[in-house]
Amino acid sequence: MTKSQQLSGLLSFLLLIGTPLTTLAADTSDKPIDPQKSTTGFEIIGSNLQFSSFSDFKFESDKAENIINHEVTLHSIDKEHTLAIQDYRGTHEGWTLSATMSNVTEKDSGRTIKQPTLTLNPTLSTADSQKLAPNKNIRLTPTTTQPVLNVAENSGEGNTQLSFTNTTITIPKQYDISAGTYTADLKWTLAPITKVDTAQ
Repeated sequence: MTKSQQLSGLLSFLLLIGTPLTTLAADTSDKPIDPQKSTTGFEIIGSNLQFSSFSDFKFESDKAENIINHEVTLHSIDKEHTLAIQDYRGTHEGWTLSATMSNVTEKDSGRTIKQPTLTLNPTLSTADSQKLAPNKNIRLTPTTTQPVLNVAENSGEGNTQLSFTNTTITIPKQYDISAGTYTADLKWTLAPITKVDTAQ
């Protein structure tokens, strides 16, 4: 056998061996490829529970002689007063609103009205607060605090606006009433409801 014939036979042998190796590689490519995943994320940042607006209450005038002789009820001059609250905390924990009235005092002499009663009748004026139910006929006397609105968990979020109509202040009959201009502070308290940990 010539050298050229020996070389040719060797090449033929290698090609025959290489053919099944190529077929085996094709079979393994049919195996499923394990899926992989990536992640995406972001942060939602909560804001505050706060008052966004509120208005003062002004009442009609009356005469000293009327209060000396009988009880008098004064009506608010403005048809409507509003108080607005924003809850953008994103905690769903609810909140409470209460009101406290100070003494009704004459600005020059400092004399006070005895046992006046401020009556509030709030209603909701925002569509997104329809599930809330403010208290009715809230009667405030000096230095006492009364609840106005209790908001449970998962409600009262976003904007809540209260409207006050038919607001009155009643002055009992008293002989020592002084003429003058009377004012009082109406303090609104907004407080978050804190969850109680019941885990033992």
